[in-house]
Amino acid sequence: YASLALALGLVAVIGLDSRAADPKEWSLQKFRPVVHSLGGFTTEAARVSHELTVNAYLMFNYAGPLLQGANGDDLVDTFGTADIAASIGLLDHLSFGFDVPIHVGATGAFLDGDEIAEAGVGDIRLSLKATAYKPMRLGPGIGLAVDFFLPSGSKGGFGKEEGFVVMPKLLLDAILDNVHLMTNLFLLSRTESFSPDQSSVDFGDNLAISSEAGVQAAAAIFLGSTDFRMIIEGRLSSRLARFFEPDNTQLEFTWGLHWRHRTGFAVGGGASFGVLSGYGDPDWRGFLTVGYQPGKLIPMPVEAKVGDADRDGILDDVDQCPRDAEDKDGFQDVDGCPDSDNDGDGILDINDKCPLEAEDKDGDRDDDGCPDGDMDGDGVGDDFDQCPNKPEDKDGFEDEDGCPDRDNDKDGILDRDDKCPNKAEDFDGDRDDDGCPDGDGDRDGI
Repeated sequence: YASLALALGLVAVIGLDSRAADPKEWSLQKFRPVVHSLGGFTTEAARVSHELTVNAYLMFNYAGPLLQGANGDDLVDTFGTADIAASIGLLDHLSFGFDVPIHVGATGAFLDGDEIAEAGVGDIRLSLKATAYKPMRLGPGIGLAVDFFLPSGSKGGFGKEEGFVVMPKLLLDAILDNVHLMTNLFLLSRTESFSPDQSSVDFGDNLAISSEAGVQAAAAIFLGSTDFRMIIEGRLSSRLARFFEPDNTQLEFTWGLHWRHRTGFAVGGGASFGVLSGYGDPDWRGFLTVGYQPGKLIPMPVEAKVGDADRDGILDDVDQCPRDAEDKDGFQDVDGCPDSDNDGDGILDINDKCPLEAEDKDGDRDDDGCPDGDMDGDGVGDDFDQCPNKPEDKDGFEDEDGCPDRDNDKDGILDRDDKCPNKAEDFDGDRDDDGCPDGDGDRDGI
């Protein structure tokens, strides 16, 4: 029995030394910036940038406290991370990106008194996003993304995982008139989970480091344009081993502003706070971001300009003929329709000498397009012309009736032969063919 007790004691000591020599670690950083563009601060959009569009940015966040021990003491007082991220659009439906986190400004200590590493590199993250449904303008979008975390981080600072981590995400979003709504459903799968007694700190028996499930939601409110946004986010996650137990659940709310210049330069910042007591939930957090994002979110209808398809200067929303250019001829030029026959007289304007006055179709010069107010052109209007088709002869006799008077004095001798057209021949046998009355036919004075 003594030998057996000694052997068991040696095994126990060796086991304790093994755990002490190689304690398990995990990442406290739950604030994971988006790798791809067009989303919120930590919530991905279901849309991707155009093919070969490159986006890059730097985001720094600083928070605290992030972890308490079993005795209630803060083990990690403050924790900062600078994320260097970039992505590129592929085939208009795919995007590939990466994130390199660099942890800085960490303060705190393990229970044995050793301080945690103040700085170090976190686990490199690779991300692939695909758009399953992307509307041309407004409306819903559906996408999928997978993040791969490589166990490349520095030990001793709660900034790395023990093994590989894979996080698939279902991406849902919708762009309304003045807001972009986004939701991410995710599962964070750890290839290596462990129990509290394997960790580097004593945080009691309630915490388990295992795979997690959660949801993120964001509302990006457009402040005048899609380039200036107020972003409100919420993230809820819990470990599957002890789902929704207080110490294993995190809930954090974020608020911030983001602005993008037309050149692609972008800057933003904000703050967040944790609500529950789960590890990684901070009492406070502040963050700033700066980067280059040439891809523009789909414009809102309120800022989209109405087109002019036919380029006639009349916008399509009021143009009655948006595909046919207005002819700008002074006739109904505000309806946007070309008027090939303004006066509707059947004679096209290109041949109509009076395009704004209808031809009167009176049998007189009906192919010139002009109404003939004086058909015979004698200066007497047709309304007063008793002979509208025969020009007045303008001989001083009844010239106002519009009728030609071939024999003014009606003596039977036409005016052209009548030497006295306005005095009737007296037909007295003396020179009766000259048209003049002969007052003394025999010239005897009587």
